[in-house]
Amino acid sequence: LGIAGLIMIVLEAALDLELTRDRRALIARSFAVAFCTLLGTTAAIAFVLYSVLVQDVFRCLVYATPLAIVSSAIVLPSVTSMQRDQREFMVYEATFSDILGIMLFYFLVDDHGDATAGQIAANVAGSVFVTVLVSLLVGIALIWVFQRIRTRVKFFLLIAVLMLLYALGKKMNLSSLLIILVFGLMVKNHGMIFRGWISRLTRSGVMHTIEKELHLITGETAFLVRTFFFLVFGLTIDVTRLADPQVLLLGGIIVVVIYAVRSVFVGVFRRSGVRTITMVAPR
Repeated sequence: LGIAGLIMIVLEAALDLELTRDRRALIARSFAVAFCTLLGTTAAIAFVLYSVLVQDVFRCLVYATPLAIVSSAIVLPSVTSMQRDQREFMVYEATFSDILGIMLFYFLVDDHGDATAGQIAANVAGSVFVTVLVSLLVGIALIWVFQRIRTRVKFFLLIAVLMLLYALGKKMNLSSLLIILVFGLMVKNHGMIFRGWISRLTRSGVMHTIEKELHLITGETAFLVRTFFFLVFGLTIDVTRLADPQVLLLGGIIVVVIYAVRSVFVGVFRRSGVRTITMVAPR
């Protein structure tokens, strides 16, 4: 359930990312806010946890990362009444935050052995480069194949293939979530990616149908998986601990940290709607 949920959430997020030239500045700013806010909030919350609760930097970072991620599942349906520029910024930022946050969490919990910081950075950079290259080749092959499948039940087959690719990526020490992300971006932005001689591999009408139906299926499946996530989350909560003064104090400090860090980076990269965007920070 966890792996299927990750794949669905990342694929759904990727299918929401429309990459166009006129949106390059908007995409760059939203990525910068998502990236800087994620790292800044993770570091700040980890510092609070280290000072108050756990004297272990690594565990504090692991605990802090989920709290630093803006939930796209809540943001996307919540910003429909905002101005267009602010709404698009929030959609991109929440999507990037989801993807980057999941990748950061898995990076933290992976076993890096006795490697130094430089070796870890080099390994990550090499893995990302190889993964993107492999993802592009695999994405082209998958799109070419699935355009030619006539049966009506091909999308869950595609999801099964993506789960297989995720597992193979894990075995080969590749960034598996990047494979899903790149594939989703290729489907959503096929007109921009498939140009020149490579455009012969795609059929525009078929690609639009695949994009629309895949987006529908991933959206509903991701919603179902999130429902089970929240159900399990609710079952694990000890309600009586919510009345603990230490829990309330620590929770209040974390909320203040979240909004303080967010207000700084939104203010740096945005000129308008800073207050509104800062307040939209669901977890």
